[in-house]
Amino acid sequence: METRQDCEGKFGKELNECLARLETLEARKDQAPDPAAYARELDALKKRHQEVWEKYQKMKTAGEDEWSGHRKTIGSAIIAIQQALDESFSRFHR
Repeated sequence: METRQDCEGKFGKELNECLARLETLEARKDQAPDPAAYARELDALKKRHQEVWEKYQKMKTAGEDEWSGHRKTIGSAIIAIQQALDESFSRFHR
């Protein structure tokens, strides 16, 4: 089982990777075949990332008896946003 410090480091790294992918999508927005749909999807992804980031921050400040519950929530949320980013990349940048 990973320690709290391991989880925080791993999740922080994964969230930063998601942010980098969001920035890549942002940089490519002018190449989108449907700019309006692209902008809506990008905005939704940014919102999801912010929500996960806030959950991550709560996990970091949670007491020892609470953090493992946050850990499961954050892990699932990160997987979901990674999948959404994968879908966006494949839909808009083939």
